[in-house]
Amino acid sequence: MSEKPKISVIIPAYNNAETISRAVKSALNQTLEPLEVIVVDDCSTDNTSEVLKSTEDRIRFIQRQHNGGPGAARNDGINAMKGEWASFLDGDDEWYTEKLEIQARFLKRNPELLWCGTNYIIKKDGRERTPVRKIAGELKGEYFSLMNKGLISSSTITIMIKADVFEVCGLFKPEVYRNEDRDLYWRIAMDFPEYGFINKPLSVQHMGRGSEEAMAKRAAAKDGRYLFPLIDSSLENARLKGRFEDFKPFAGKIVRNAMLSMVFLELWESFRKAEEKYSHLLPFYERAALSVCRIFPFCSPAMRAAYRVLRVAGLAGSDRFLDYWKFIKANGLSGEEEG
Repeated sequence: MSEKPKISVIIPAYNNAETISRAVKSALNQTLEPLEVIVVDDCSTDNTSEVLKSTEDRIRFIQRQHNGGPGAARNDGINAMKGEWASFLDGDDEWYTEKLEIQARFLKRNPELLWCGTNYIIKKDGRERTPVRKIAGELKGEYFSLMNKGLISSSTITIMIKADVFEVCGLFKPEVYRNEDRDLYWRIAMDFPEYGFINKPLSVQHMGRGSEEAMAKRAAAKDGRYLFPLIDSSLENARLKGRFEDFKPFAGKIVRNAMLSMVFLELWESFRKAEEKYSHLLPFYERAALSVCRIFPFCSPAMRAAYRVLRVAGLAGSDRFLDYWKFIKANGLSGEEEG
């Protein structure tokens, strides 16, 4: 990496009029000045584009003609970027001022790395938490192994990726609904398994409760309708790349967590289908524990009761699963249709 790396910041925006200025300013005020800040408006219906006029001389603005979601907007930014590295930020989030500088120094010390991420802070309902708590400092290693051990995260607002990587692995796939970021990072990890991570929060993700429509989509998605097709395609890709044994434990962890969510939400038909299809990914003791959950449905209210206790104790970072549960029951959502 050169003395001053050429970093392109890419910010997709959709109806972010109230927050886009905060996001853009956090990118422009970096201690390591980026080569460019590209904002892609994904056909906002509010006045996002008007708000951006105050910084139009310091950013590159791209107006999409059709709404395609954040993946499509990021792809427009990638295709337009002039830098050697891409760093992503969302229109409702922000970076700390030293974010790019710390990552650039880390990558300079580890020139073999072509992508890296950092820890970050999640803010919701007046609470703050960080997703990675097991380690301190910096580390690098095989991506799937580190993810499986819970030692790293790969949130899009923390990631920095060498531009050359996209030529090998492709771009975001907007058609991979709700999982286009996971899909890209898993594809990158198949070809470039070495990943770097800085366990220091350098970004802030602001989370609201969202609309009723958004809640319905998130709750319904807990049946695996979007996740499991990604698991299937990734397992096939892993076989083709000779990476199946590396990917299998991580895929098993993702499936196990999805099935536990189904127990929590009492999505038993979806649970049964997942058990039949993916049990080969799980260790014996996990298969046995999940079978107990299916045989004794009282596990579901017990899990929710335990979750409430952890919330009161401040040990559970989010009440989103309780929100999903309440929404499913109140609206009669079975979550059982196949997507």
